Amino acid sequence: MKQLIAVFLIVFIIGIIKLKLNFNLVIIIFKKIFLLYLDTSKFAHNRKLLNLKYQENIKKILNMYNVYPIISGKFIKKPKLIVCNHHTFIDPGLMKYIDPDVLTIAKHDSNKEFFLTGLLTELLRRWGTILYKRGNKNSGTIVRKLIKYYICHKKESILVYPEGTTYPDGPPSKFYPGSFIVAYENNIPVQPMVIKYSQDISWTKEGGNPTPVQLNLYKNIEKLLQSKTTALIDILDPIYPKDFKNHDDFIKYIRLKMLKSWANLFYKLKKL
Repeated sequence: MKQLIAVFLIVFIIGIIKLKLNFNLVIIIFKKIFLLYLDTSKFAHNRKLLNLKYQENIKKILNMYNVYPIISGKFIKKPKLIVCNHHTFIDPGLMKYIDPDVLTIAKHDSNKEFFLTGLLTELLRRWGTILYKRGNKNSGTIVRKLIKYYICHKKESILVYPEGTTYPDGPPSKFYPGSFIVAYENNIPVQPMVIKYSQDISWTKEGGNPTPVQLNLYKNIEKLLQSKTTALIDILDPIYPKDFKNHDDFIKYIRLKMLKSWANLFYKLKKL
């Protein structure tokens, strides 16, 4: 109880006084912290129970944000590389909701994008995030080694965002080839996942002229709270390296399948 009160006071003081957020948004942030951090603490050392709790709580958070997923397709039950287009901070939550056991690779300074950095560092650890130092000239090599180690040796499934960052609403952007090359060279199946939201809720600095909602996390959350967002998620069939002569053809085929999927989701949303 003391920890609960302490966290609430910290969120309230920083949110209201320092960040000038409205009271409703501060309550939403506190509820999210409670569901992701405080309510999962007792399961922190039992990954299976922790992931099940995350799956349960992520559904509550998605509902709280008025985000409602519609999922088609299933992941194969074997170690794999999952690749997904990337628009917003909601994307990892959708992945955790679909399959809570999947690990994620993220830049090490992700925790600096929120005001409770120490708490977020612990949350990322529990979440199953493999952190790396982006910007280092060896970071690409490090990420490749991590992907190979966790999939081939630890028999885990890894999620990566091959675009490298979040982009505004639209079809998948350019892909960085590193993770695909690892998959090709080590005969790792790649299973693409494509997300299309019913409205542009992207949180990104990319694009020609980003809006305040895209640049500011808290304004982005406010937009989510104002209206319902449908998230169409298409889990594609796995793609196997052995079916391709080289990694370039492998990457091009995966991107083509994801572009086709995104277009199908775009037209499907028009009919909803």
